[in-house]
Amino acid sequence: MSAPDLSETPRRGDLRARIGWLCHGLRLAVCVWAAWTLALILWLWRSRDAVAASYGGWWRLDLSALPDSHYVAGLALVLVDWAFVAALCVMLWRMFGLYLDGQVFSRAATDAMRRVGLVALAAILFDFLARPAVSWLLTMHLPAGAQRLNLFARPEDLLHLLFAGFVLALAHVFRAAAEIAEDNAGIV
Repeated sequence: MSAPDLSETPRRGDLRARIGWLCHGLRLAVCVWAAWTLALILWLWRSRDAVAASYGGWWRLDLSALPDSHYVAGLALVLVDWAFVAALCVMLWRMFGLYLDGQVFSRAATDAMRRVGLVALAAILFDFLARPAVSWLLTMHLPAGAQRLNLFARPEDLLHLLFAGFVLALAHVFRAAAEIAEDNAGIV
């Protein structure tokens, strides 16, 4: 049995009036976030020399001899990392679309929320592992002792993990609410 269909009820209109602006605003924010992060990546990685200057400055290393192949491999890894951002944005877009359709406490919406949490966790973990890989790729041409394998965590990493965990927990709570709603709809 599926959740009650709110597509043609006054309740759907009321729900949409209350959360529609929020869902549309969040969908817009998701698109801005994806575009902004991609623009920052493309600006930083616009050339081998720009990457060598930026990362070399941060690490206080001379990366001017950075081979093109290492630059391309680093860029590819960073773009794969960004692909998780894009996937998360698609998942969020779909989830908010379900909400706009009045399916807040449906199995489809809770499944979408669970996917958002799982993709967010995957994105966080991949990003955490990509950082040392990028540092190694950009410094592997240097003599031994100057090469870097920078494994580090930032305070916002914990915040992102907490957010993903919260979304997963909320998905489980919403799933229980959807099942209760289905049971109640079957009784009436």
